[in-house]
Amino acid sequence: MGPPLCVLVTGGAGYIGSHTVLQLLLEGYKTVVVDNFDNSSHVAIHRVQKLAGDYGRNLSFHKIDIRNKPALEELFKSTKFDSVIHFSGLKAVGESVKKPLMYYDNNIIGTLTLLQVMNAHGCKKLVFSSSATVYGWPKEVPCTEDFPLSAANPYGRTKLMIEEMCRDIYASDCKWKIILLRYFNPVGAHPSGDIGEDPRGVPNNLMPFVQQVAVGRLPTLTVFGTDYSTKDGTGVRDYIHVVDLADGHTAALKKLSDPKIGCEVYNLGTGKGTSVLEMVAAFEKASGKRIPIVTAGRRPGDAEVVYASTEKAERELNWKPKYGIDEMCRDQWNWASKNPYGYLTKDEDEAKAKSKSKEKIPGIQSLISKTVADLEAELSHLGKPISTDAGGKLLLIMDICRDFDQIYKEHLNGMRSGGDKIYHVFERQLPAALKKLQFEQQLSMENIKKLITEADGYQPHLIAPEQGYRHIIESSLTTIKGPAEASVNAVDIILKELVRKAISETMELKQYPSLRKEVEGAANESLSRMKKESRKSTLMLVDMECCYLTADFFRNLPQEFEKGGNPTQSIFDRYNDSYLRRIGATVLQYVNMVLAGLVNSVPKSVVHCQVREAKRSLLDHFFAELGRKTPIQLSKLLDEDPAIMERRSSLAKRLELYKSAQMEISSVSCPLKWALFMDFTEKKLLLNLWVPAQGKNRKPLSLSLSSLRRTAAPIARRLRHQACLADRLHSPISSLTLRIRLQFSLLFSVHPSTIIAAATYIKSTGEKSVRMSPMGRGTAEEALVLLRRRLCDPNFIFSLFSHSSDSNYSKLKFIVSSSVTEACNNSILLLGPRGCGKVAVLDLVLEDLLKEYPEMISVIKLNGLLHCDDNCALKEIARQLCIEHELMFSKMASFDDNSQFMIAMLRECGLAHKTVIFILDEFDLFAQGKQRLLYSLLDAMQSVTSQAVVIGVSCRLDADQLLEKRVRSRFSHRKLLFHPPPKDDLQRLLKHILLLPTDSCLPHDYATEFNSKISNILADKRFMEVIDTLSDSDSTFSNFIRFLFSAVSLMDLKSGLMTLDNFKSALSSIQRQPKLDCLKDCSILEFYIMVCMRRLETKGQELYNFNSVMNEYKSVHDSYQLQTHDYHSRIVCLRAFEHLVDRQLIEFADRGHNQSIEFRAVKLLISSFELHQGLKSNRLLPVILQKLMESKN
Repeated sequence: MGPPLCVLVTGGAGYIGSHTVLQLLLEGYKTVVVDNFDNSSHVAIHRVQKLAGDYGRNLSFHKIDIRNKPALEELFKSTKFDSVIHFSGLKAVGESVKKPLMYYDNNIIGTLTLLQVMNAHGCKKLVFSSSATVYGWPKEVPCTEDFPLSAANPYGRTKLMIEEMCRDIYASDCKWKIILLRYFNPVGAHPSGDIGEDPRGVPNNLMPFVQQVAVGRLPTLTVFGTDYSTKDGTGVRDYIHVVDLADGHTAALKKLSDPKIGCEVYNLGTGKGTSVLEMVAAFEKASGKRIPIVTAGRRPGDAEVVYASTEKAERELNWKPKYGIDEMCRDQWNWASKNPYGYLTKDEDEAKAKSKSKEKIPGIQSLISKTVADLEAELSHLGKPISTDAGGKLLLIMDICRDFDQIYKEHLNGMRSGGDKIYHVFERQLPAALKKLQFEQQLSMENIKKLITEADGYQPHLIAPEQGYRHIIESSLTTIKGPAEASVNAVDIILKELVRKAISETMELKQYPSLRKEVEGAANESLSRMKKESRKSTLMLVDMECCYLTADFFRNLPQEFEKGGNPTQSIFDRYNDSYLRRIGATVLQYVNMVLAGLVNSVPKSVVHCQVREAKRSLLDHFFAELGRKTPIQLSKLLDEDPAIMERRSSLAKRLELYKSAQMEISSVSCPLKWALFMDFTEKKLLLNLWVPAQGKNRKPLSLSLSSLRRTAAPIARRLRHQACLADRLHSPISSLTLRIRLQFSLLFSVHPSTIIAAATYIKSTGEKSVRMSPMGRGTAEEALVLLRRRLCDPNFIFSLFSHSSDSNYSKLKFIVSSSVTEACNNSILLLGPRGCGKVAVLDLVLEDLLKEYPEMISVIKLNGLLHCDDNCALKEIARQLCIEHELMFSKMASFDDNSQFMIAMLRECGLAHKTVIFILDEFDLFAQGKQRLLYSLLDAMQSVTSQAVVIGVSCRLDADQLLEKRVRSRFSHRKLLFHPPPKDDLQRLLKHILLLPTDSCLPHDYATEFNSKISNILADKRFMEVIDTLSDSDSTFSNFIRFLFSAVSLMDLKSGLMTLDNFKSALSSIQRQPKLDCLKDCSILEFYIMVCMRRLETKGQELYNFNSVMNEYKSVHDSYQLQTHDYHSRIVCLRAFEHLVDRQLIEFADRGHNQSIEFRAVKLLISSFELHQGLKSNRLLPVILQKLMESKN
């Protein structure tokens, strides 16, 4: 017996390859395996060697990619191979469709390289692992080897091309012996359970997928198509045990020894079809596991029934499958239960999955970004969604109409085409029509003689020649009405044509056919009314010329007797042709003079009555009618196609999912550590970004707000909406809240990639605003950050005063908590000047109670400046309860209706057994008028089983006196007064904030030295003078915190210590420009009031009161046509007026103490220059304010 034959197996570490290698070893073949482990594992080789026992020594392995021709050449030089079994290749159908080039390169180029090397070294025996996919989707079954070939995907085409290559090779050289094995659906595993199928990623084939569902790696099995004409409605395939396949390969290898063999094809299958559900049922029986199934529609291209004819293989290879589906499923489960994660451990599988996932992240991010852009573009094309409430629908309709109106105006103004046709009417059409007028009939000799003689009469004392002239002129001028009326009609046609153009160019109107029709009808109706007015005015111009003739014309009438005529001559003899001809020439001259005037006056009339009005009030009548429509009528106008609505909703959901996925992927791919802090010394915001880098060079990037505004518009918009940051950083007390709000806004509203992109751009452009600084902070900087954090934390500031039982914090918490625990209603007023900590203490109490009773409390906040109107307040309550779309609310509701609506809200949102806390900020504004909201709240508290606490917050100490008797009784005995803190409390607060803890991250020696320095400063008499001065000017908490902010910002970072000079400088900075500092916190409305007062002074009105200011405010609003949101109600303006008094920007005159605020004389305490500076520094103010300051009218 000679030495064993040596066989090269490419891809021998894969699923079928490893089973074939084991079978070769057991049959005594010397086997060499080459594999690149792209979709296989080296563990399989070791396990095959172990299963082969003593035959395992005949196995050798080389990690080679068969496309590497030099490596293959080296292998063939070192080893003489009798034959080759070729498994190597990629085999996922779905992946081949997405990456065809990769499949053609790997499968075809790899095979071509292998065949070239085999031919060069005289190895001409080949068993090729083909596939049943070369049959495509056969029209009949079973499939025989001579069926037509038509691969349906790139993977199948690579197999078919390789088969054709093999046939061509054999045709060119008959020494080649090639067997092509087309096997169908391999399943199962080795009976030992040591080797089996371990697919990469999510399996593409049925049984590996079922296996992973059974072991818990996948949730459910999706069955595609349950309506086939099979016994259970699912597809039927030919499943063959992998061990039977391995036997088929060894049988083919033996067949190569047949001298008659050439290039032959054999099917390897069972010859029986099994449905998907039958296979699943068999696996459930073998494993004892239930496989959850989800059904889906058919996949395109899926065949109904496919199975093999194996007669030729059984006859010529002497091979026959041994195993049925029960044995296949048994061995599959044996392998899966022993190796739930394939050849890897659980940790290795997770690590591999993470690694592969991260490799895919850039591609996924790119795909998601493209999808997000496509979705946003499609949503933009579809337009805005329709609101569910009547107000939202009305607003949407008006927005669409405004867009249409704007486009229409652009046409008229020449920004879009069409408006220039109007000039053509006036410059060419009208003059041409007037020139074409012929006065032959009116100025004929017979007509002139007739009119003149009729006017003169037959008696000398009745002579009135001017009457004849008048009749001739009137009859001539009447003909002008035709061209004038034609101009009116021509302009009307042009305007209506522009309406059609503007409607077609308004994208939103295309969504709603009914609204489009209504808008077009309303616009044409308005133009028709304007045409009627224009026609009337234009014809009136002509009639005026007919009715009143120029007097000079009659004074210069030629008189025959003045030129030697005989007045006693018969009138019939006097009116000869020469005389009549002179009359005609004179009348024609006059008519031409009138025509010259009408050429200019007719266009003016038409433009004034039609074009100007079309710009100003095209849809005014429609808007008026729109306001009277019911919600049902508004819905009919917005009759969007249901398919479009469903599509928009689907797109919005998909967009939300993609954006959340985008954020999650970005957080995984680029972990970002970043912080926000404000540098009050440089008076600007700095945003520090720490992006992890490779190696030790980790540096943050600091960029100014101005840079962010230029390069990251979304961030800048969010920052500006939070507050006027760039202009208010001079005021640390305002920044106390800003810092916290901005941090949360940036962390939760702005995507990190946006800021990274901004930072990268700024860095690349080399802006001066970018500066790089080392990662670590010095000890002094750490202390500075700690102190600023304390000043930004209301909890820390007011915790000093909250422990006392007499403190307002303890009293308020006791009252509110008793309502929660004892199930009773309560009402309380928090009164005191601004800056005394009312809102801060209230927030602390609510925060503590929400921690203690998280499921028992619901908080609703209202502000009198925004919600003093009952309708607005009830709507806001509904919005905060998230039921604004559940209940219908009537604007004209009665008091009883409001109460019932309040009760219905509390019941609807499930608060019937909770304590509802209503916070009414600016409480005195709710006490105005009939106080229906307060009555509704009190009635709701008594009518439902829930408990309610109404907390009013006001800076007016007499707020309860504004209430009506019944409401006042609920608040009169529950008032907490907040006073400015005494000097002792300010000193305690100063120590509480500035003394550093010795057990913190700061060095102990530094903290001790810093605290000692602070103690020495506090004991210094000069410091007490600073505190006295500060208290005398403004002793509120807010002013004191602001003072400390300034002092801390001036701390010397080199020494790391504070000095008395820091506090003196802080006091000077506060006193230096108090008015300008106050202006930084003023609202837009307050600026309007001050500008109006300055305008009154400019006009020479020395004495004025609130009513005078309101009249000027209304006059400004009407004159400059300000936006609606720039005009506020009288009561809101009065509150802004009071704010200005509190800030000492205005003050009342000495006289008039007994008068009400509206009638007391007032004066402005800020100069014109300071007001100008305040307007310039606040960039968010409307431009019109600066114009109002400069204008004297």
